[in-house]
Amino acid sequence: MKLYSRRQLWVLSLIIISLILIGSFYDYHISVNLYDANNLFGIFLAGYGQLPAMICLICGAALLVKDAYSYKDRKKGLFVLTLGFVFLIDLFVFVMLAFDTLKYIPALPVSLSVIIALIIILIFNILTWKIFRTSDNQMIRKTAWFLLLTPALTLLVINLIKTPWQRPRMRLISVHSEVDFQPWWTIGNSIKEQLSMQGIQADEFKSFPSAHTASAACMMTLCVLPFIHDSFKKKSNVLFYGSLLFTLTVGLSRIIAGAHFLSDITFGMMIAFMIQGLLVKLIFKENGQDVKEENI
Repeated sequence: MKLYSRRQLWVLSLIIISLILIGSFYDYHISVNLYDANNLFGIFLAGYGQLPAMICLICGAALLVKDAYSYKDRKKGLFVLTLGFVFLIDLFVFVMLAFDTLKYIPALPVSLSVIIALIIILIFNILTWKIFRTSDNQMIRKTAWFLLLTPALTLLVINLIKTPWQRPRMRLISVHSEVDFQPWWTIGNSIKEQLSMQGIQADEFKSFPSAHTASAACMMTLCVLPFIHDSFKKKSNVLFYGSLLFTLTVGLSRIIAGAHFLSDITFGMMIAFMIQGLLVKLIFKENGQDVKEENI
């Protein structure tokens, strides 16, 4: 099974290559012209731009529960462990949606943020059970792990790169004249330790690559729906281009917020797309062969 059609893959490749080339020459110039710390668009998507990654976890957890009910009488111990695991996932998602969001949108009332988080979790649990109500258990299990592993591995890889790369964010460069712009291919920063002693947070040196954009790119997991449910078979392009547009929109908001440069968001997207493609090849197989659309 392939996540994208050949044409969609060409579109993705063209966009990524073009943005990398543009960013390699004009990263700083673009950010200087777009940076606006008080822009409401940038602030809002700083808080909710990572929502697709959280939705993947919500839906993946819901599918694990649905699958668990198929063996609850035969494997009671595993059933209980699965429910416990799902509870931890949902708790993590709730904390991220209800409280981590406030870090980016401090004006949002805590009570409202909690209500929004609960509504999001409830809605996507209901939608997941509705879409997969007639799916076989094998497909439910595979889709669950695909949705859970996509954001987990994506953010793991992103953060493993961020720490040694130490690229300063635009918002830091704009207020500290001693911090120079650093192109994406430069690894490490000699001034980080000096500024850390002055109280500058280490997060200000984690511009490359963009975790927000990679999380937004998790929305591209919607592209598996045409292979899973008949009602989505003719909506492949809508899901693909809609998800891609959302990902690029979140990326733009990160540039406006001064959190990332164009190359940061491009590599964030690329890493997410590559992990999704790899997981599809590894998970959606039957007896060593790719799962065919007609068998799903």
